[in-house]
Amino acid sequence: LPGGPWSLPEEEILKLPGYGKDKTKDIARAKQLLAEAGFPTGFDALIKTRQSQGYIDHAIFVIDQLKKIGINATLKPYESAQAYDIGNTGDYDLLTWTHGFALDDPDAVYNEFYLCNAPRNWSKLCSPQVDELFMKQSQELDAAKRKELMLQLEKTAVPLASKIITSWGMRRSANWSFVKGYTSHVSLYNNIRYDQ
Repeated sequence: LPGGPWSLPEEEILKLPGYGKDKTKDIARAKQLLAEAGFPTGFDALIKTRQSQGYIDHAIFVIDQLKKIGINATLKPYESAQAYDIGNTGDYDLLTWTHGFALDDPDAVYNEFYLCNAPRNWSKLCSPQVDELFMKQSQELDAAKRKELMLQLEKTAVPLASKIITSWGMRRSANWSFVKGYTSHVSLYNNIRYDQ
């Protein structure tokens, strides 16, 4: 989570490929990488996603961004159960998705999304170095040392682009005026029963 207790400082994030403020430079580098991969004029791709307005809107944004580097993508939404099957089986060129997590902790997030055998590592990209750093930070009892390991982990994992993070969203809520001292949880999955 950007700005969370485990995240890289913004100045470090801005140094990662694709996360800088100079988007012209990022686009030029992406075109160069495509050319080096044998696609100097880009290619056509099909984006699959869930049949839900938020997912469709996100896919439309990604299609617009991909056009800037020569990738011509079209969109095909699927009913949610079928979309999950597509993600799990890897039956896609590109898949746009949103993820939420219940706990802002490296063990929860990386174990679900980024490790070689993570259940939602749908890209199947595997880095033994990411797995090794994950295990080290997970077993570290000293909080300061664990955070240092986590920062190394993030610097290693993010450039691999197993997931390209395009945005982060935050939950919003409204409270009755008589509610005092309520602190919402960082996750949209926890602490959402308002009866207490």
